[in-house]
Formats: sequence, C-alpha cells, structure tokens
Amino acid sequence: MKKKICIITPTFLPKTGGSQIGIFNISKKLAEFKKDFEVHLFVPYSNYIQLNKSKFNFKIHSMPPKLWWILKYNNKIAFTFFNIFFFIFFLKYKFDFTIVNLAYPTGVMFSNFAKKFKKNPFIIICPGEDIQKNKKIDYGLRLDPHIDYLVKKYLKHADFLIALTKGIKKEFTKIGISKKNIKEINYGIDEKIYSIKDSKSKIRDNLKIPQNKFIYFCCGRNHPKKNFKILIPAALELKKKYKDFLIMITGKNTKKLIPLIKQNKLEKYFILNNEVSYLDKNFRFPNKKLLLHFKASDAFVFPSNLETFGIVLIEAMACNLPIITSDAEGCVDVIDKGKFGMIFKKNNTKELVSKMIEIRNKKTKLRYKLRSKKRIKDFALSNIILEYKKLLFND
Repeated sequence: MKKKICIITPTFLPKTGGSQIGIFNISKKLAEFKKDFEVHLFVPYSNYIQLNKSKFNFKIHSMPPKLWWILKYNNKIAFTFFNIFFFIFFLKYKFDFTIVNLAYPTGVMFSNFAKKFKKNPFIIICPGEDIQKNKKIDYGLRLDPHIDYLVKKYLKHADFLIALTKGIKKEFTKIGISKKNIKEINYGIDEKIYSIKDSKSKIRDNLKIPQNKFIYFCCGRNHPKKNFKILIPAALELKKKYKDFLIMITGKNTKKLIPLIKQNKLEKYFILNNEVSYLDKNFRFPNKKLLLHFKASDAFVFPSNLETFGIVLIEAMACNLPIITSDAEGCVDVIDKGKFGMIFKKNNTKELVSKMIEIRNKKTKLRYKLRSKKRIKDFALSNIILEYKKLLFND
C-alpha cells in the first residue's frame, strides 16, 4: 500500500548547501518510487515563492511566514501556530511517516506536535550547525542555552535520529539519545551528473587558467570553521619548492582573504572566485559552471576544522580528484580515516604542505584518484535512498 510521506525542512532551494541539497535528493528519490510513496515537502514561505513547483516530482507546500522568527521570541505562540497548521494538513492527507530536517527549529517543533497529536513514526536528520557546537570558532546553534535546552528536551521523542557521520552519532549520545534510536545514513549524490565531456585543457582555456600549473582546488564559504586561511602559510612554504602551482578557492566571502594574500605577496599563487550558484537557471544542480572548477583542478584540498559530513569531498571524488583533508570530524569519516584520501592534523601547516607536495607525484596522484573513484560508490544516492526506504517500511 502506498505510503504518504511528510517531509519538513526549515531551509530549501534556491538556497544551496549540504542540508538543502540533501533533503532535496531524499525527496526526489523517494518520489521516484511512485508505487510506494506520495511525497509532500513543506518549506518556508520565503523559499516557496521562489520555486517553480512544476520542476519537482513531489508536492511542495508553504509553511506559515515568520514561524521561525516567532519561535525565537515565544515558544508557546510558535508551537501553537505550528501545531494548528500541521494538525490540519495531517487531517487532510493522513500522512503515514514524517521526515524532519534539522534538530532546530523543525525537529523541536515537530517533536512537540507529535507528542501531543500524532503517533505515526518520524525521524529527524541533523546535518550540522543544528547539532554540532564549537565555542572556539563560535559555531553551532546550541551555543545558545535556550536552543540547547529545547534540542535536549524534544529530540528524544523521535523514533530515529539520522547521523550522517560517526561524529554526529557522538553528539546524539552526548545529549542522551539511545544508540538504538540512531541510524547512520550518509548523504548521497548521483555521480552521473558530475561527468563533463570537455577536456581539462579546454576547460582551463575557457576559465583562463594556465595549462602548466598544478591546481589545488578548495570550495566552500569562507567561514572560520573552514580554515581557508591556512592555505596562505601553506603557499608560502610550497613556493620555496615550486613555482608552478595555483591555489584556487571558490565560494562566498573568499575575497576577504585578499588582504592576507597581499600582505604575504602571494597574489600570483591564488585564484579567488566568487560564489557560483549551485543551481542553474532551470533549477538543475550542480551548476556546470561550478563543476568546471572541479574539473580544471589536479587535487582537492579541504582544510576544515569541523564538518558534519563535508559533501564537497564526495563531489570532488565524483569529479575524479584526489583528496587532501584535515582530521576533522566529518572529513575523516568521508575518507575513512585516510583509506580514501590524505589526512593532515587540523591547523598543522607543515603536515598540509607535506601532503600537497606528495600529491604532485604522478603515481601518488593516480593512486588517490582511483581511491576517490572507488569510494564514491559508497555514496551512490540509489543505495542511500534504499536505507530510507527500509525505515519507511519498518524493515
């Protein structure tokens, strides 16, 4: 019998990040099982009005405007609005199962709703900032004591919590979640959409990147937790040995690195690109313009100090790039403690430079490219979605 699935997310396309892409992929792939599922996705009003609903194979509904804003100031009023809204929709559609994206605000609010009104099973996916916290880099919603209290109080009511990595599983156990209620399921990608027929030489010509340079590529928003600044002292050390390299960084706020780059007279060793929209004009992703940056490169370097999952790592693997990353939570899980990529200790410039030198060796580079190709199979979306299907059918 076909199951009606309710999926609730506090953030969605056209904003793009691991969370938005992850919940889109889950919704899309479940909806492809037409005989098994009828999928309804509830998104914020601000996202809803920007979407062309005909582009999706599942139904999209708007949630009440300003709901998250109200939650910041008055729990009772926000809970009341949320409960009335979903009581009506659950009465109308008679959903069999609910998937909730993010511990806060949606995980907290739906847990309150389910406790009072619904006995049907639900799971919560926690993709990062909603569950992790790190005072040193001022990262994590739970640094706010009020949010931390709500997360600890309500998340325990979920039937299952989805841990993208072992690091997230640890966070769940820290707030008192039983291990039997935790399921480890990664984000997945469709590796086929990462293939581009254009040659690296042609791509570099189009991007005006020199053919004779070894390109280290890094991608993501320039946030303290990403630790992109370490690439500057790394470049200082690397140029003592080589002159034929470039470090290319693509993402939001990368231009903020310019003063430090100029201060160290490293302008000719860096290419800083503005954020490239993950979506193209037809709401397809990843945008080919972004893929070209991956495809033009020789190695992917990701110096992050904290990740939930690090989806850019598997995207780099899908683009056949060898990986260099830190031993941060999330990153180390994706490359299986160094089995599928090179690891350096967080904030250790000497180790990072050593790996950047090592990857230039042709045999080493080829070996890690092949490991990326092998590892990406573990994140095939077709396999990941089967794990969700098991949960939905209680197998």
